[in-house]
Order: sequence, then C-alpha cells, then structure tokens
Amino acid sequence: MITGSAGIAMAAGPTNDAETADTPSESDWVDGQNVTAFNASADEMAQLEAEFDSQNASTEIIDPESGDVIATYETGDEGVTQTGAVDSDSDGTNETWYYQFNVSHADLATMPMDAGENKDIRVSYVNNTAVDNPDRTNLTVTLENTNERAVIRAGSDAQTTGLADLDTETSGFSIFAEEMSIAETDQPGVGVNGTETDVVVVYSDDEVAQPYSDAAANRSSFLGFGTRDYESGEEIILHQVVVEDTNYAVYNEEAPEDVADNEDATYGTWTTVNGESAHVIELGAEDFEDTQSVEVQTLGNKEPGFGVDVVNYEQGGFLGLFS
Repeated sequence: MITGSAGIAMAAGPTNDAETADTPSESDWVDGQNVTAFNASADEMAQLEAEFDSQNASTEIIDPESGDVIATYETGDEGVTQTGAVDSDSDGTNETWYYQFNVSHADLATMPMDAGENKDIRVSYVNNTAVDNPDRTNLTVTLENTNERAVIRAGSDAQTTGLADLDTETSGFSIFAEEMSIAETDQPGVGVNGTETDVVVVYSDDEVAQPYSDAAANRSSFLGFGTRDYESGEEIILHQVVVEDTNYAVYNEEAPEDVADNEDATYGTWTTVNGESAHVIELGAEDFEDTQSVEVQTLGNKEPGFGVDVVNYEQGGFLGLFS
C-alpha cells in the first residue's frame, strides 16, 4: 500500500511516477507489482522513477520481515539520474524534482527467500536525506523467486531471532592456548527444489561474519609455522556446512574441478554475494535429488567434533568420501 503520497495525509511525501506528464518515462514498478522469474540476475534491471520536493532524495529496498535495508540509491550515485524539474509557481525556482533509480536485480541478491517463494519487499522513497525523520512513500513489490536460489540472511536481527549465535572457545594447550570467536547459524525448513536449488547463506551482520573471515585467513603454513589465507579451491578446515545433520566440505571461492563436475556432490564455497560474505551450498543428487525442505547449519572458526565425518567428494579424499 502506498503511504505518505502527495494528496493524502502527508502532502510533502514523494510520489511514484506512473505517468509521463512531466518526464519522458515512468516507473517500472508500482504498488502491488509482481516481478516474475526473479533470480537476482545482473542482466535484469528496474528503472524506478519518483517525484520529490528535495534534491537530497533516495530510494531504499527493505526486507519487511527484519527491517534491514538491502540496497540504497541516493542522488549523486551512479545509476541515479534527474529526469525533470518543475517550477510549479513560476517564481523562477524549482519546487519539484524527478529522479530515476536504476535497480539491478543483482542488488537484491541478499534478500532472504525460499526457492519458489513469492517474496514481498518494500520500496521506500525518501524525500530528503538531509533531515531527521524525512517523509517517505512505500510501495509493496513481490519478487517471484525461481527455484535456482534459496537465501538465508544473517542480518541485524540474526542474534535476537536465534538464527545466529556467537561464542568463544579455547584452542590449543597451556601457554599456546588462544581464545577463538565462533559463529553458528541454524535455519530449519529452508524451501528448496532438489538439486535445482543453491542455498545461499549471507553474513550481513559484521559480528557474525567475522569468525568465518578469521577462519578463511588462518590456514596453517608448512610444518605449522605461521598461517596464510586459503587459496582458491582449498578446503577450509574451520568452516562447517551442515545440511540435514551431515557435514560437507567447504572450499574457498570455488570447489576443485572433480567436485564441481560431480552431480552427486554436496559442498559449500566461501565467497561474496553482492559484496557480503557468504556460503553458497550446492545440493548434490546423491542426498538431495527430490528434497523440498532442508535444515542448514554453518559454523565459523570451529573444527568438526571428534568422530564427525566430513563428506568430501574429492577423488584424493579417503575412499573418495571422507577427509
């Protein structure tokens, strides 16, 4: 529902531009819009256009469930263009400005949603970013997600909702012991469509992300003297991806070729999604061919417990299965 629109209760609020009276184009999205076949592709873009009574305008894309701002576009940014201005009282000074905001679907890649979900998002036009509590106009837009991706987002509310947990653990012995920060996420009931779906776990909260980043920069060097960052394709020992209570190997940036080419293989990669730290989990046919829902856990800066096998499809692994 549109709130704060001109002519209603808050006359100063921005107005979504759905006509071409004062501009050569109109907004691609209106309140109640459905965006079909959404898959966060960088090849897809929406051009949003709105009327403001300030030149300090912005547009925010918000997850209504958490209140987190997923993407922000401000005047002066690349991809934000003034498309018109109106001197409504003919005094030689413009009182109204029109701006177009180019919203790449890839900018919304961290929006949490299940595979195949119709996900409501909030498009919020902000009238004047230079003042406290500026007028806003909100649109509801529905992203019709494909089955290619399911996204779990550890955002600002992750610790309060129980999605993420932080702890410390002592590693080593005697004078060599050190306290390590550990992060864990746990999300049951993630909607997937078998092996068609990649599960993306995004660590938007910096506190949650840090233990994973620390572990990815903590590979023991030769004979244990010092540490280094993991190279692409190396298994990160202190990352755990657990799907339906089974631990699977996690690789830095990409899996080794023999794993990536194996349609049976389930594995995780440590990467970034739209600039934020993330795991991308490939579901293999051996365990998840027809699965519709999974529980996904991840742990950062923590080794699997004693006796816990990590499924590893590298040909050099023990029996080709465990390492």
